[in-house]
This record gives sequence, C-alpha cells and structure tokens, in this order.
Amino acid sequence: MTIHFPNETSFEPETIDAMGQAYEHLLDDLGLTDRNDPLTDIVAKEIVKVASRGARDADEIRGKVLTALEASRRS
Repeated sequence: MTIHFPNETSFEPETIDAMGQAYEHLLDDLGLTDRNDPLTDIVAKEIVKVASRGARDADEIRGKVLTALEASRRS
C-alpha cells in the first residue's frame, strides 16, 4: 500500500521502511530518547522532505537529514 502525505507526496512501502529506519537511527544519533520532544517532529519532517526529493535508502536519507540539520543549526 502506498501512503499519501498531505502535500500530495506518496511513498512506496520500501521507501516508508527506509524512512522508518532512518528515523530510528537519527534519533539515536541525536540522543533523542523522549518521543514527545519537539525535535523528533523536526527530524520526521526533514525525513519526509529528503525522501520527497528522491532519496530511497535509509543511509542516504539519514546522511542528508544530518546535513540539513547541521546547516540549519549554523544559520
């Protein structure tokens, strides 16, 4: 089943799996253990952005999200 997001983006099951894996690893990378922490929403939104631009591999998604978060932290 394909999941559609509000911005008209949809992802295939394999991509959704990769996004979930990336999310779990990113929370670990960032030391986020509280799922209610607002930063977890930021991470999830960045994952959707990266995947909507074509990233389909968990490691690729993870790396691009880390880069985006680092860039936003600097600015």
